[in-house]
Amino acid sequence: MAKRNHNNGIDGFINLNKAAGISSHTAMGKIRRLLDVKAGHAGTLDPAAWGVLPLCLGKATRLAEYLVEGQKTYIGEVTLGIETDSYDGQGQVLEMRDAAWVQKADILDILPRFTGDILQKPPMISALKREGKPLYQLAREGQLLELAPRPITIHALRYLGGHFDQAHPVFEIEISCSKGTYIRSLAHDIGQALGTVAHLSALCRKQVGLFHLADALTVEEIAARLAVGDRSFILPMSYPLGHLPLVVASPAQYDRLLHGNAAPLPEEGWAACPVCRVEDAAGRLLGMGQISPVEDGEGFQLKLNKVFAEIGEANERTGKI
Repeated sequence: MAKRNHNNGIDGFINLNKAAGISSHTAMGKIRRLLDVKAGHAGTLDPAAWGVLPLCLGKATRLAEYLVEGQKTYIGEVTLGIETDSYDGQGQVLEMRDAAWVQKADILDILPRFTGDILQKPPMISALKREGKPLYQLAREGQLLELAPRPITIHALRYLGGHFDQAHPVFEIEISCSKGTYIRSLAHDIGQALGTVAHLSALCRKQVGLFHLADALTVEEIAARLAVGDRSFILPMSYPLGHLPLVVASPAQYDRLLHGNAAPLPEEGWAACPVCRVEDAAGRLLGMGQISPVEDGEGFQLKLNKVFAEIGEANERTGKI
């Protein structure tokens, strides 16, 4: 039996607008089948949430870690007076209170407490693992653990509007945050700070690094484009890496790098750098590299940690550093 091709020459990224009601894995699987390509996603989005889910195709699956590190922006809907075990609308209700006394001014007063570098406890019902087991599985088995708070950064937290003067007031906030932030926990903690309980009743992810909701496509929109032979929505390998330093390799350096050797850099204008992107003169991604001081010498050298080009391509590449 012939081996199935899971690349088809497709290497790059898709800015997917995941629908609410399906898992990130299911959404990714739909695209993988449409393109018949190896695929992964950067940053799981809860099934009930919708919005930006960057997909990595082909060789780009090895770049997912650089997307996960990027800043994320969400719009969250918080419902006061109802607490759930998962801190969102999918969990079991633990407590209900009348929170009609909460007003907009109360929310505006406490939001500054949750900006900047803070400590946050993750929800017990989550995919985090303890001794190899997901926390949600331990919770199902009746094991409720005391979780240590973790450092996160809330870059910006903005009130968008709400509906009050009802037993369970609802309001929306926009959150720009670092990797590892749980918006569910933020909603829960805001409720506690207000002197009541709360849960996250809806969530949309607006941004992951350079991937924005305004440019994202649904599975149906992608299928329609593919039906007419349009693949222009597939973004190049280097698209989400613009925040990293760039080295443009010359043909001689390219050949050395591709064979696993370090290539010297010009004496001036360089400094040690743990991660950089390395391209040829045409802007094609060669790999991810590291700049370090020359051992027992002066100046700096470049070495690749991840290689995305084939050795046979070396003679085709031009450019200089």
